[in-house]
Amino acid sequence: MKKDCVIFSPSLYVRKLRDILVIWQGFESLQIESQVLRLVTVPELGGKIVSIFDKRRDYEWLVSPTRPLRPASWGSRFSDYDLSGWDEMFPTINACEFVGVDGTRYNLPDHGELWTQAWATTSADDTALSMCAYGVFQSYKLERRLEITDADTLYLDYTLTSQAEHPFPFIWAAHPLFRAFPESRLSFTPPIAEMMLASALPRTGFQQGQNVSLATIVLETGEKVDILRVGQPTFTHSRKFYVPKEDSLRSVGIGIYSPIHGIKLKIHKFEPKKHIMNPIGLGQNAVCTGR
Repeated sequence: MKKDCVIFSPSLYVRKLRDILVIWQGFESLQIESQVLRLVTVPELGGKIVSIFDKRRDYEWLVSPTRPLRPASWGSRFSDYDLSGWDEMFPTINACEFVGVDGTRYNLPDHGELWTQAWATTSADDTALSMCAYGVFQSYKLERRLEITDADTLYLDYTLTSQAEHPFPFIWAAHPLFRAFPESRLSFTPPIAEMMLASALPRTGFQQGQNVSLATIVLETGEKVDILRVGQPTFTHSRKFYVPKEDSLRSVGIGIYSPIHGIKLKIHKFEPKKHIMNPIGLGQNAVCTGR
């Protein structure tokens, strides 16, 4: 695939890039902001969004690094690096083997291959930023546009373009790690009845791949757990859930409410827009609003 993105470098004396260039923990980063929100992303670290900061409440929405940030090489294990911020997962989440239509076998790395790629910048101004990254195992380009559309609203738009010889299956997932506190709650709009377990849930008998009701569940000990509420640190258990396929293909809003701080984050997901491309194309967008 012809690579038409402009690789970001401070040596490119482009005024818009220069004006939003900041240094974040030693890395050249880009910052966009409004009167309410400030966002920082690091192109070298897979386009990782490292900060979404609410100026009104002096509150950081994303989990901050707990160990030094460092670039990762292709094929690295995600958990070997700092778990913080917002990464992009593509074309897989779990490490797996993919067999192409021509019989070629590909070993796809943990959490995909784009979080280890340096992203490039295509356009930028004070409140909007477009970046892209290219595939390794197949010829494709994933573009992401970040834009603060209102004072407290972040709009994200994703476009996938493929020039691979054959179609290939993929999973894309935004991977934000939001700060949460005991008693913080999740909500879905419209409501979702069940979610799928990505791994077994200890002390419940629930197994990987099983759908679990979002109502309160009962542990083998008889203890009741509300899985939409963040528990006390002494609970010591956390599990990953996936939205069932029938729900993931429609518009779903997710809310994170922190009663301690009296604030709520709303994430609105919109249905993909399919474009005619060779051989596949996908547009995906989402909106984050802080209240």
